[in-house]
Amino acid sequence: GMSCSQHFFTIATSIDAHTMEISSSVEFHLFMDMRAEFTWISFQMMPKQWAVATESCNNCLEEKNYADGHETVRKNPQALL
Repeated sequence: GMSCSQHFFTIATSIDAHTMEISSSVEFHLFMDMRAEFTWISFQMMPKQWAVATESCNNCLEEKNYADGHETVRKNPQALL
């Protein structure tokens, strides 16, 4: 379930609060590895770059989670901007 603040955020922004959290060490390490590989520097990235990076990360995470039998909560680039 969602906490009260997560529920409020979801209602106020129409963005699922779960799309903003890193929920496992697999997800964290995947993001950090991709960040290093693609030299993502958040403060230098334009919105289109965020969207492309988010889609790439979502796709890799889905592949990894599918192989391990886990579900994936896809990140929403709008939540990051």
